[in-house]
Amino acid sequence: MKGFSVHLARPWCHFTTAGPRALCTFAWRLRGVSDSDASECTAVVLRGRKMRAVQGVFDEFAAALQYPYYFGENWAAFDECLGDLEWLGDRPAVVIIENATQVLADAPGDRNVFWDIVVGAASARMTIRERVLHLGPATLHMVLGGVTQVSDEMPFPVPRDASEWITLDDNGEVVG
Repeated sequence: MKGFSVHLARPWCHFTTAGPRALCTFAWRLRGVSDSDASECTAVVLRGRKMRAVQGVFDEFAAALQYPYYFGENWAAFDECLGDLEWLGDRPAVVIIENATQVLADAPGDRNVFWDIVVGAASARMTIRERVLHLGPATLHMVLGGVTQVSDEMPFPVPRDASEWITLDDNGEVVG
């Protein structure tokens, strides 16, 4: 897909102002539903409004990424499953969160734990495959929708060199 590669390890976090419709269509395009050239990947859309509390984060990620039956619904188990994702095979995973600013809005004390796990999982997926197995990265990408600006006050403590802005049109196409 023009302007976006699921096969690159960095940047792995993508901010966009896009709303639910564009994000859903973007996911379909990544999966190849409406575009025969799309990369083979697992692309899922999670609802930020359903992840305002910790249990909502566990529920949305477990359902969308089909976590195994033994997922323990705690931060340690979340870390293990997000860092593993072996049941997805060698395909890159793209986790798209609409209304991302609402994630853990009712539990701000857990935001750093969540983002530490996400940053660690994105780094680990790239590192294990490239350094240990000598394979191309089965990358983990996050696309955070509904974000108007990123500043030190925002709940996204993602390293600057690991993130970028992307613009999506209403048809889920990357612009520019």
